[in-house]
Amino acid sequence: MDIEKSMMSMMMMVVMIGVMMAILPQPAEAEQPPEPMGFGCPYCASSFDSMSELITHISEAHPEMPPYEEVDMEWE
Repeated sequence: MDIEKSMMSMMMMVVMIGVMMAILPQPAEAEQPPEPMGFGCPYCASSFDSMSELITHISEAHPEMPPYEEVDMEWE
């Protein structure tokens, strides 16, 4: 008989915890910073997976701009 009482008590606790978790507001998940997109063009919003793709893009899309050697480029 004592085992039945203790089992009932434990089951009631589990149910109460479940109800409380459903009712109480959950903490908001922390926003993760965006993953790096690759090599970003310093002249437009384009992004590339490799430096060679970026160099090709700059020479074709922005021929009037300074060559890539003269531009300070960073990993985005």
